[in-house]
Parts: sequence; C-alpha cells; structure tokens
Amino acid sequence: MKSTKMNKRISGIIVCLFLLASMGNVQAIIKESEVIQSDDEKKITDTIENFIMSYESALDNEDINFNDIDSFFSDINSSKNKELIKTVLKRKIVLSQEYPKTKLKELNKELKFDYESITIEKNSAEVKVNVTKMFNYNISPDVQSGEVNSYFIKLSRINEDWKISFIEGFVDKFVKEDFNGKGINPNNIKDLKKYQKDLRKNVKEFYKELKLEAESDESIVVANRGNYDRTGAYNYAMNHALNHNNDYESFVGQGGDCTNFTSQCLYEGGGIAQHVGGQNYTDTYWFYNKTTHDRSASWTGANEFRRYIGYSISRIDAQISSFNGVTYSDLVQFANSNGDSYHSLIITGIVYNSSGRSDLLVCGHSPMVRNVSISNAFGARNRVYIKILGYTED
Repeated sequence: MKSTKMNKRISGIIVCLFLLASMGNVQAIIKESEVIQSDDEKKITDTIENFIMSYESALDNEDINFNDIDSFFSDINSSKNKELIKTVLKRKIVLSQEYPKTKLKELNKELKFDYESITIEKNSAEVKVNVTKMFNYNISPDVQSGEVNSYFIKLSRINEDWKISFIEGFVDKFVKEDFNGKGINPNNIKDLKKYQKDLRKNVKEFYKELKLEAESDESIVVANRGNYDRTGAYNYAMNHALNHNNDYESFVGQGGDCTNFTSQCLYEGGGIAQHVGGQNYTDTYWFYNKTTHDRSASWTGANEFRRYIGYSISRIDAQISSFNGVTYSDLVQFANSNGDSYHSLIITGIVYNSSGRSDLLVCGHSPMVRNVSISNAFGARNRVYIKILGYTED
C-alpha cells in the first residue's frame, strides 16, 4: 500500500503562462510547493489546477451549463457535488449579469495554489489547498482585488488518471444563508435545479430591493469627530485582507475571523482606542490583549460588536447608518433572518453609475477578500451599515 503526504512549506514558485483563448482572463498559475512532486502528486495537482482554471474560464465566458465539469469528475457518487458547484457558478454569473447598469467583470486574473497537504492511499487521495485569486474589476481597473478560497478535495484513481470525486469549499455561509431562506437542501438535486430555475428572478428582486433602499435613503451626513483615521483604516484593510496579522489569533474555525479583522482595522489602522475592562468575553468592553490574547466578545463577534456600539458606555462613537450614509472605512454587516449580525466587512471603495451610488467594495476575513463587490461577491440581503465617527476619550 502506498501512502504519501506533502505538507505545506513555501520554498519555490513555478509560474506557467497560459496564452490559449480558452483560458479566458486567467494569465498565470503560481504553484507553491516544497519538493519535486511524485508522478501521482503531479497528476493530482494538474487535475485540481486544470479544474479551477476551467471553472474560472466558465465564469469569464458566462458558461452557465459548465459542461466541462464532467471531464474532471469520476462518476462515482459525484452527481450531487457537481450540481452544487454548477449552482454556485450560475449564481455568480447571474449576479454579475444583472449587476446595475453594467456587467461586473474580473480582468487580469492570477491564481496561486498553496497546497497544505496531499495524502495518497492506494487509489484514493485527499488534498487541502488554498487558492488565491488576484484580479482587477472593469469598474476599478487601477486597484487590485482578490480573494482566498480553501478547498478540501477527494480524488480517485481511474486507470492511470486521477479524477475528482468530491470538493468542499464552493459553498460559503452566504450561499448557505440564501439556501436556508429559500428552503433549499444543498444535497438534493431537485432542490438545486429549482433554485437555478428561480435564480434570475430572485437576483433581479435582490438588486431592485437595493435600488429602492438607496432611492428612499434620506440619511444626513454626520461629521467625524476627527480622531478616526480613515486613511489608516483603509490602508490596514488593504494590506491585511489577504495576509493575517500574526500579532492576533486567527479565529478561522472558531466562528470566523471577520470581526477580529474589522476590529483590527479600527484600532491598528484607524486609531480607535480600546475600551479595556476586567471581564473577558463580554460585549460591554472592546479590547484585545496581544500578549495574553484575552479579548472581549465584541472584538471578535459580529452581533456582539453591534450591541457594544449601541450601549451608552461604548467608547466607539458610531451609529447605524444606510447605504448612502456610509463611506470608505465604515463597516457593513450581514444579518440573518432573526436580525442578528453574523458577518462584518470594512468598506474600501464606492461604485457609481449614471444614477448615482450603485455598490460598495469591501475587505474582510472568513473568507479573505480584498476590495470586492459586496453585491456580486456575497449576494447577501439584510445589511447593517455602521458609520464610525470616532471614539470617546477616557
């Protein structure tokens, strides 16, 4: 029985340029690995990278059917997984196609593959890989955007080739929230096909809701206190969106790192003073101790942060705002059907069309995203806009 495992260690970079038109806007693959790969490992990574390339090409070419998916998958119990991936792809394409006034396009793509592990047992393999995608939007060609996606992949040896039997990582919490709101079982092919059938109608309704919200917005622009460094918060967000600051614990796998990241942006970049108290893991203070890693719940929890800024004792001067009332370095949260916030993002760009403001660009963690369209990348309803004005001195 053959067993091999390759752990992640960055020591070399291989850049392969792809000039074929079939590859769409993907200009390069960068693969980071520690050793010369065995024949099986090379076949496995080639299968994975070619599949991700094909997926990105389908996204660029608006290939909703994504018929090429079959060539990468084994036929063994993969039908549900393939249908789920095609559903997520179609959702991304339709969100882009129905984007207000213009189609949102990702240009000049570069993919980087960072393999955490490759484990081979006889005729099966398991792989953990992080894929970083860098690109420019057609609406902001001078600013680099990006995202990091993590995948767990199972493969089977079919004759001399390796085929994918299962991939986990295409369905994020925003897709799950959308499925839950529509009563969709992601493991039921019939449900997924119904979701696909209704997708364009639902996306049009989604954008219509956002447009009506913006048009009815009568927000009054409130002046800053002057002690919130918006430029500093913006720079920190852009610099650390895809790079974790090791001075802080990562909460990936512990409920998510999103509010830990936005809190860092406010404190490290924006100069908002911490509100240190004697009780850890409550929402009546807002702090993080980089030595002991003690923290308040409001530092890392989206809903707890939202509660904290509403308390009279809060040292952060903030208010619940609206789509037109926020600007760069303010925050946006997503709320579930119960009204509780479950995700936090920081605004790093504002998009305008002929009718006025049309979208926001954001940075965040869990998942890691840098300057991406909040509408196109997430497609999430129930937004909470938070205007950061400054902080109250002791």
